[in-house]
Amino acid sequence: MVVGCHHADAAQAATRWQKPAEGVPPTPSMKRLSQRFAAVGPDFLVVNAAVSRQGSVAVPFQVLTHDGRKLRAIGDQSRPNLQNDGGRRAQHKMAPSGPASFWAVPMFGDYRIERWTVEGRRDRYFQRQADWFVSLPMEGISGGALQRDPPISLVEAVWEDKVGLLWVVIRVSDRRGKGPTETLKTPEGAVRVPIDADRTYDSIIEVLDPSDGTLVASKRVDELLTRKIGVGRIGHIREDPNGFAVVHVLELRLDRPLARARK
Repeated sequence: MVVGCHHADAAQAATRWQKPAEGVPPTPSMKRLSQRFAAVGPDFLVVNAAVSRQGSVAVPFQVLTHDGRKLRAIGDQSRPNLQNDGGRRAQHKMAPSGPASFWAVPMFGDYRIERWTVEGRRDRYFQRQADWFVSLPMEGISGGALQRDPPISLVEAVWEDKVGLLWVVIRVSDRRGKGPTETLKTPEGAVRVPIDADRTYDSIIEVLDPSDGTLVASKRVDELLTRKIGVGRIGHIREDPNGFAVVHVLELRLDRPLARARK
């Protein structure tokens, strides 16, 4: 069973974005929310924001009501808060699972998948071992995680589909090796950035059975897929000859859909 990448319908296949003119406020349609939160059912919003307790732990998930009232902070309180990794281990991609649960996958670090209830109980835990996945070293790193050679693997998106399967999209190094870069000056100093993201990175799309973490399907594509656009769709961003960012919306599906995932 393989994963297929298909352009969404023509009306949504390509979207052009232009930076607003100086002094012109962006319209509501241009506002983009972080993917580091999950709307869980009709009642809850879970935000990935670590609360540090000096010398001990980081609790990465804050459970709120939809009107913004904080209910509780939840997470694995036995996991160390390593300050020398720049807080990267506290960053997660998240997706709702039913009316009162959510999936959480660390953006950096391990290929680890957890499901939590809004009450703070972790009811699923999978540790996936893959030889292509480059973990964040336990001793931490200096500089950009994606500038290492090979770059640290980065989870770009996660979602649960309509039959209950779990999809994960991960940024990895291009199988051809490191692509050309250019120097970009930032307030923190000069950094090397890719000239062509598709030449520097590949994407690996995996589908997992949420009952036991079994791999259902996996596909590597020679493009950097980023920006989840609803369940089952993800963006591929390119720059056209006029300097506009063109977002191609890809719809991901299995070539032989399953009737229902095991629970």
